Amino acid sequence: MQKILLHEGWRMRPADSDEWINAHVPGSVLADLLASKRIDDPFWRTNEYAARDLFNKDYEYCAEFNITEDLLSHDSLMLVCEGLDTLTEIHIKAHSQLCRGQFQLPESLGRRLLPGGLLF
Repeated sequence: MQKILLHEGWRMRPADSDEWINAHVPGSVLADLLASKRIDDPFWRTNEYAARDLFNKDYEYCAEFNITEDLLSHDSLMLVCEGLDTLTEIHIKAHSQLCRGQFQLPESLGRRLLPGGLLF
């Protein structure tokens, strides 16, 4: 088994917005909104009421990563997402799957060669 860490290069946004902000993975929507100064400290006075409304929205997290030829030589590839809070929909190259933390990368996705490695 071979592992690669995918904790860098993430960004997030509310699903109904076009504006992306930097995100930390692992992390949370609340922590990312607070770090980017999009919300006031929810633990101060009555700010928690405004923060509560944020949980009625859907959010998207996005990152790009390359897969090396060495990694592709394995019989199967599994994307493991530890710490997902709720049922999550993961999209990889126009393929989506509902999951709770593990995502089998189907061979039907294909693989294409890009500068610096292979990208799904």
